[in-house]
Amino acid sequence: MEKRLKGNNAIKKGDYKTARDEYTKGLLETPKDPALWCNRSLAFLKEGYPELALVDALRAIVLLEKKMSEVITMLAGDETKSSGKEEFKIVSFSKDSWGTENLVEIGKEKLSCTSSQNKNCKDSHEKENDSANMEKIVQMLFKAFYRQAVAYSKLEIWYRAIESCNNFLTMQKNIEKYSISISNIDCLQLRSHCEKKHAEFTKKNPECVNFYHGVMKYKNGYPWDRSQENRDSEELFENLKIQIETLSDMKISLTRVEFGKSSNSTTSSPKKIQYGIEALQAISAECIIMEETAFLNVHNRFVSRCDYCNLPLADPKDNTMVFYECPETGCKEVYCDIECWQLASNEFHKPLCGKDITPILEITQNERSTGSLNFLFFLKIFAIAKIRGISPLDIDELKHLVRYRPIHGKLIYQHIWTSMYTYTLGILEISPFDVRFDFWMYLECIHMTRCNVFAATDDQGRPDCASCYSLMSLVNHDCSPNAFIIDHELTAAREIEKGEPVTISYIDDGDGDDDGDRQSQFANVFGFTCTCDRCQQLHVDEKNIK
Repeated sequence: MEKRLKGNNAIKKGDYKTARDEYTKGLLETPKDPALWCNRSLAFLKEGYPELALVDALRAIVLLEKKMSEVITMLAGDETKSSGKEEFKIVSFSKDSWGTENLVEIGKEKLSCTSSQNKNCKDSHEKENDSANMEKIVQMLFKAFYRQAVAYSKLEIWYRAIESCNNFLTMQKNIEKYSISISNIDCLQLRSHCEKKHAEFTKKNPECVNFYHGVMKYKNGYPWDRSQENRDSEELFENLKIQIETLSDMKISLTRVEFGKSSNSTTSSPKKIQYGIEALQAISAECIIMEETAFLNVHNRFVSRCDYCNLPLADPKDNTMVFYECPETGCKEVYCDIECWQLASNEFHKPLCGKDITPILEITQNERSTGSLNFLFFLKIFAIAKIRGISPLDIDELKHLVRYRPIHGKLIYQHIWTSMYTYTLGILEISPFDVRFDFWMYLECIHMTRCNVFAATDDQGRPDCASCYSLMSLVNHDCSPNAFIIDHELTAAREIEKGEPVTISYIDDGDGDDDGDRQSQFANVFGFTCTCDRCQQLHVDEKNIK
């Protein structure tokens, strides 16, 4: 209650950041309070994050419809009689808990009275009070939705809320003993008003005509996400540095690199400091610089692979299958051996054991982009977080990885993100009201895997498998790289001098020598413009040709 009041006061002052923070704190304490989800949805809208407001509104509606169903059941006189006793579910309006927007269930009241004692019972008095409360509830609920719909009619989601309220009112009209003063015509007029406002909004904002595929702002991620600050900490830097030096036998180390400035540029641009890898000693060509086991592997089930290490499970000599099947009843996941199964169980498999992931595979198997494999990564990332009892963004092996940030600060919002998020929570049996697994965290995971995953296609060009490395993902790009990564090994492509940056190519060398095509790939997938010597020369050559 205190958090909601603080949030409401902040909204009145136009301090949407504080409002959002207070509502989130309240949701940590009472995650199934529709009022808080509704309030936070409005705060997100005010801040300019409709993609997050949409999911919060859906949560509020799910909870609200449940409450409505309970109220309707009670008003319809659904009573059970046993041994001369009657049980009534009492649902009342609680201003302290719901304000003027919500309903709250205060539990079951068991009224014990026999037939001969009916005159002495207080049933009728309580029912009369309940009747008066219901009329107030419906009217206040409708008015609340009206205000929300008028103010935020750009979101079609509110239409559903209005319709839910109207369904409630319509059902009430069938109960003669309740007098409802709001008519169905009122709701139709409201819908018409909202559609008009929505049309006006989309005319002024053509990029948002279709909200579900609209444009969302995403310049530097979400301002309340502190992971980048943690990534810049000396403690994390030193920890990663020690891991890399140890794993490479002191061949390479972690360093900080300045990006965003071309050596031929006459204009100043904001510098960006990122992690990078440099040689601690001279490294000969074809030398294996470092070997690292991938932290996470996924595959599309086109061929049988170990779900832990991604190795094919067919014997190359006679093509027979050699594998260890998960011993749990109903689970068909397979592994190389019992060791891989035990490692997988400890890291991510337990919440996924025996679960049907068909809804996600139907998407990943029918896409031609390797990026679709990321949806399988999210399953395992959220499973790891559930096992460890932490947020997905706090996983030690991943929290230091850079995330995709669009150069122009905007993203095309894809409705499939909401669907995959819902499927993921459902498969893992994670409550959709658990703010430790909030939707914005799922979006951040999307942009983390987007530029830190090594993917491969099969001989038909279909996305087959992918791996995510905790340390080798820190190797930066160059279009004329001095190293490459194959089968868990970082290998020198040529001689590398001491102190020289170690780089790989993020795109296939055959992906075109056209500067525009290359820069488009870098911008769309990784969120940067490449200024290496090769790209600068290509740019000069194309300019001269024109």
